[in-house]
Amino acid sequence: MKAFRIIRHQIPFIALCAAFLIGLAAVPGAVCEAASGKMTIVAIDLEEENTGEATMISAADGTPLLVDSGDKHNRSVFEWLDRNGYKNKKFNTLVTHWHDDHAGNTAEIIRKYRVGTVYLPKTNYLNVNKDRSYYDYERTFATDTLRAARERGTKVVYLEKGDTIRIGSGVSGKVLYVNESPYSENWYAVQYINNQSAAIMFTGGGSKFLATGDLQEQGENRLLKSGVSLKADIYKMSHHGYDRSNQMKFIKAVSPTYAWFTTHNVTPQKYSEPNTRDGAARMGRIANTFSTRYNGTLRFVCKNGEINVSAERNTSKMYEKLISKKTGSAKYATFTFNKACAAHMTQKIVNTDLYYNRQLKAAKSGSLFTGSWKDQDGSKYLVKGNLKAFHTFAEKGGETYYFDWSGRRKTGFINAYGGKYYFSPSMATGWKVVSGRRYYFMDSRYGSYSKAKRGRMLTGFKTIAGKKYYFMNARCSSYSKETLGKLMTGFFKVNGKSYYGANSKMEGYSKENLGVLAKGWVKIGSNRYYFGTDNVMRTGWLKLGRRTYYLFPGGSAAVNRFVTISDKKYYFDQNGVMKTGWQTIGAKKYYFDENGVMQTGWQTIDGKKYYFDENGVMLTGRQKIGDKVYVFGEDGALIGEAADEASTATTAAPENYETAPEAEPGTEGSGAAYGWTGSESTAQESTSEGATYETAAEEEQEAAPDGTTYETAAEGSLRETSGEGLTEESGSGEEAENEPETEPQEGTDLPAVAEPYTGENFPAEGQSAEP
Repeated sequence: MKAFRIIRHQIPFIALCAAFLIGLAAVPGAVCEAASGKMTIVAIDLEEENTGEATMISAADGTPLLVDSGDKHNRSVFEWLDRNGYKNKKFNTLVTHWHDDHAGNTAEIIRKYRVGTVYLPKTNYLNVNKDRSYYDYERTFATDTLRAARERGTKVVYLEKGDTIRIGSGVSGKVLYVNESPYSENWYAVQYINNQSAAIMFTGGGSKFLATGDLQEQGENRLLKSGVSLKADIYKMSHHGYDRSNQMKFIKAVSPTYAWFTTHNVTPQKYSEPNTRDGAARMGRIANTFSTRYNGTLRFVCKNGEINVSAERNTSKMYEKLISKKTGSAKYATFTFNKACAAHMTQKIVNTDLYYNRQLKAAKSGSLFTGSWKDQDGSKYLVKGNLKAFHTFAEKGGETYYFDWSGRRKTGFINAYGGKYYFSPSMATGWKVVSGRRYYFMDSRYGSYSKAKRGRMLTGFKTIAGKKYYFMNARCSSYSKETLGKLMTGFFKVNGKSYYGANSKMEGYSKENLGVLAKGWVKIGSNRYYFGTDNVMRTGWLKLGRRTYYLFPGGSAAVNRFVTISDKKYYFDQNGVMKTGWQTIGAKKYYFDENGVMQTGWQTIDGKKYYFDENGVMLTGRQKIGDKVYVFGEDGALIGEAADEASTATTAAPENYETAPEAEPGTEGSGAAYGWTGSESTAQESTSEGATYETAAEEEQEAAPDGTTYETAAEGSLRETSGEGLTEESGSGEEAENEPETEPQEGTDLPAVAEPYTGENFPAEGQSAEP
């Protein structure tokens, strides 16, 4: 939370105000050690924007309590626990509510450390509406946490109002509020979970500490109406210090001497909003306010009624004075800083960005801070008079740079302002290859480009210059934090659906189209696949216009072969089209009904009788069927019964037929049937649905990703065609947008066929070089 940043930045105004009005003195994690009444509160700095909260509370004896665990993709809490001797030390943990930034690491912490008891809000996760359109945090994190507790034998305690949590001698916490959200679980999903947060008053060392999770104004109002005393010496500001919490009346009820919040980077609200107005009025309400992002990890030691506060960095107050004013239709706030900041600046809201200048009058237009380079201690700084750019973006020579809290110019990947950027040393935009991985950083070619987000790394499904791509995010089955944002090529899965990003394995590939998502019929290697208008790979039956196709569980089309599906045989030609009627295949004649089913036995066709053996081959000449001998013409039509018996001709079975999973023709496959069994040495293989198919002896076998085999086209019969059978399906797909952006594994050159996907049997990583 840095209202004084020189250059554009976004600030949680509520937290901001709280900071101003109180003079910010950062505190990232709080821990209370208590010996004979001594309580230690450590507010842990999670070191990245928007990655949640984690607070350790301890006594001189007893068992420490970790309140919340931070975002699932942030490792800072693990690093802090390891550095502070918790690898082999028993402690308990508590979840205030089920959002990722509070409960994301709880399950892993239980599995990795000696956690005796886990305290949880009495979640409704087993009863919630399964049709919610938002990400189901309760079901996801509660389920994993409970599973981890069962695995490790960790005791589970569900919190109720009035419960007491013992930490050590003279140190305990009392639950004031939990699970009383005024919202329906089916509506206002985020507010519903935030207002279920547990509010706990911890007492020890002659002091009180109030922690309220992410309570918003509705939950705060319920607490106020309950009549319980909220007076505390130390207060962790609700919901990271955002302006939809921490109402003035709530701050007055708590009247803390110290407070902290855990972020300083959210889009500011208009100053006319009630809470923001309240925030400005908080001046002087809190004597000392800190931010874990500005001050680093905070430690409060409470003993004999005294509180000793220490911070990792920037121990001076951040803000001294706040004056609000209005000029014309624009609203401004002038912040006066102490000598530690050595600056006077005017802040103006322009769209969603904050800009600064050093004048005490309103600027007509905002711009990034500019100055001169200064080399010091092997680092570069940007200075202008007595001003220094720090923890912000700044411009020099038409390029944009990033400076940390100390003012040093930083390079590499940077998390800032709700996004991820790359500096080398200036801000990257457009396509960029880093450590062999290809990324895209927002510029004007991106459809939803805005100057405020210039340079932000893209994740999820994105359209650039009319072409659709996928950049790794947490929805991808092969996701890893280290590769967040990487362009995916080859086969990959997102939310259980398969896609393909163009690479050299695809026919017609060009470097300019690296990573472009496949659509329609695509030839990859020697096989043909079909991707819908939504870019999802299809499997099973597929009907396009008047033509019907069959796609195996791995996505490849049945071509030039017989396939048995639900005990019925079908034939697909060189274009993969299912055949009907009379067909000559390998000099033998067959008949397939209007549904494509191969006929056997006696059949009457166009008024004539024919006989097809068990392999579907039409018989001609003299043939013994049962106890009788019949004569068939050259066209296969029955002439009559023979006068005497004679030896009959035999018909060889077709060499190239397969058996596929049970399905019905005329419908598109669901794509869920993955899972092949068998081996290369067998003539028969089993599909995930229990059916079998045979492979032709002379045909080439190709290994599937899990080591089994499936048949490829014989003698190059699988060929590209621009006409028959390749009509694109009707309808249009909508671009899928990604949610919480968070961090990325390359795609593959062969589709994954095991289900459910575990990550272990995914094909080799695909190509990702710059075109």
